[in-house]
Amino acid sequence: EHTNLVYGAISLSDNNILSWSFDHNLIIWSEDGLPITKLTGHQYSVNGAIELKDGRILSWGTDNTLRLWDKNGYLFSVLDGHNHFVTGAIELKDGRILSWSDDKTLRCWDKNGILLKIWFHCEYAIFKVIVLENNRIVSLSDGALQFWEENGNLINKLEVDANYLAGILQLKDGKLLSWSDNGSLYIWNENNEL
Repeated sequence: EHTNLVYGAISLSDNNILSWSFDHNLIIWSEDGLPITKLTGHQYSVNGAIELKDGRILSWGTDNTLRLWDKNGYLFSVLDGHNHFVTGAIELKDGRILSWSDDKTLRCWDKNGILLKIWFHCEYAIFKVIVLENNRIVSLSDGALQFWEENGNLINKLEVDANYLAGILQLKDGKLLSWSDNGSLYIWNENNEL
């Protein structure tokens, strides 16, 4: 059913599968591999998608937008405001949506796709964002981690001696593990110190 490279897929809560592609579309498939619904509307490649807690699907792509869908393909809302490719999004515990982009910003939307606040990310494109156990948010870009409160206030910025940090995750003991292009792993303690 896709006509170009499939960029990714996830399993949905109803055991169906959602895939997205460079062909600008998302497709919901049955467990048996049969196409159920095609979600069309992105103007360019779809970079990613998640299922929200309420069952809706949030997708994003190189058309600088995010889109909210139901599983029947109905488009609820287009979240328009980023000035460059949207590279990721997460749902916060209270239902707000946090998206990030090559435009160096984090943007916070309500559950209906209304822009609430822009969290400026100073210098570089954002690669990844995670929510910590204490509900603080960490954004990752190049050689820096930035720590945010839930309201978008910047708490701290940490930099390492690397061209860029490639990933981050929170360990069971609450510490953060990040890794870089120079082959190093970094562990950060609860005070956000290396």
